[in-house]
Amino acid sequence: MVLSAFVPCPHEVSNRAAPCPLLLFSLYINDIDLIAEGVEGAITGSSRVRVTHMLNADDLCLTANRPDQLQTMLNRLDKYARRKG
Repeated sequence: MVLSAFVPCPHEVSNRAAPCPLLLFSLYINDIDLIAEGVEGAITGSSRVRVTHMLNADDLCLTANRPDQLQTMLNRLDKYARRKG
């Protein structure tokens, strides 16, 4: 099943260089856990496990059951982003 026609890439893409930006991005945000320090996080299926945030590629999802804790993480994320540039 074809969903769309082929779209050529206007720029040359090297397969050898592709992992490098991903690695650099991972190293750049490796301290993102600091924004969730001291926050309870959202309740999961287990009473012992709570989730404060999830990362997938360049996406970040913050989770909390209390609005004040989510706001705390958003405020910290704002400071984090300003510091990192």
